[in-house]
Amino acid sequence: MIKDVLTFIQWQWNKFEFWQKCFIFSSSFFGAAVVSEPPYVFYFMLVPIVVVFGFMTKWFVIDPIKTSWNKFQTEKTQLFTTIKESEK
Repeated sequence: MIKDVLTFIQWQWNKFEFWQKCFIFSSSFFGAAVVSEPPYVFYFMLVPIVVVFGFMTKWFVIDPIKTSWNKFQTEKTQLFTTIKESEK
C-alpha cells in the first residue's frame, strides 16, 4: 500500500511541468517563512516571491514578445515571397 502511494507520488511528480514543480518547491519556503523567526522570514519569503514574479514576467512579458516576434518574422517572410512572386 505505501509502496503504491510512493510510486503514485513519483509518477505524478514526473507528469508535472517545470513551473508546477517550481511553485511546489517555493511553497515549502513559504511554509518555512511562516514558522521562522524574524531575520529568516525575509530570506524564506524571497524564494516564493522571486519564483512568482519570475514566472509572471515570463508569461506576461517575454512570451508575448516572443510570439509577436515570430509573427513579425512570418509576415516579413510572406511579404518578401509576395513581392518576389509579383515580379514574375
